[in-house]
Amino acid sequence: MESSALVHDLNYLEKENSNPEDGKELRKEILKKSGYSEKEIKIIEHVIKEEYIATRNETISDEAKALSDADTLFKVLPFTPILFASKYIEENKVDIKQLANKVTSEQNQLLEKGIYFYTNLAKEKYLDWVKINLNLWSNVNESLEDSDIAEVLSIAKELNIL
Repeated sequence: MESSALVHDLNYLEKENSNPEDGKELRKEILKKSGYSEKEIKIIEHVIKEEYIATRNETISDEAKALSDADTLFKVLPFTPILFASKYIEENKVDIKQLANKVTSEQNQLLEKGIYFYTNLAKEKYLDWVKINLNLWSNVNESLEDSDIAEVLSIAKELNIL
């Protein structure tokens, strides 16, 4: 399980704005060099595939649930959008609208299904942060539809502020 957590995001080294499948070969190479057997690598890959935010569901393994809760918690920490949104945008060559759409489309459906977090402790402790974070990203989407905001952003781009 811990190994899955350590290597689950290596796909971002292979391809910008990617999914776990894009990092499968790199993970396999690193895990083999680290002494993992083919069987262990398959288990790690299975956990990573199960916990992927865009496709996970109610029936994932306990290992994938643990990884999912840890990974998802990082996404909703109150400081994550402030500290890491610009880095994500830069590294993945997306704009703020694309990021806001990605966050809201992937994460709202998990909240609606009741599987944003799998453990009761995470639900009790952090679900309010989820709702605030998703509200923030929904407001970002809404604001970007405003013509005055679009004009301000356009001017900021022209001035190399953005």
